[in-house]
Amino acid sequence: MPFKEFLEKCHNGQALLEEYSYYIFRTDTNAVLARGVSGFDAAKEKATELRQKFGLKWDQVKFKAERGQKQFGVSADGRSFTNAYGQ
Repeated sequence: MPFKEFLEKCHNGQALLEEYSYYIFRTDTNAVLARGVSGFDAAKEKATELRQKFGLKWDQVKFKAERGQKQFGVSADGRSFTNAYGQ
């Protein structure tokens, strides 16, 4: 994304969180209910759908951005690493 487009999105109040993939989990058991949900709005909708499907309370289901995205030095299993120079 060009810097100018980035600034326009920030200025217009659009969240840049749409670019991330999210996972949805239960807070009481830490069980992952869904992974790889693309976009913030889609994650909100999916979390609401799962709450209704399983009859859960609002605070029992949350979602977070999946780790290791948009970072350099992420291995295939999702762990990050650095070299001797901190890169």
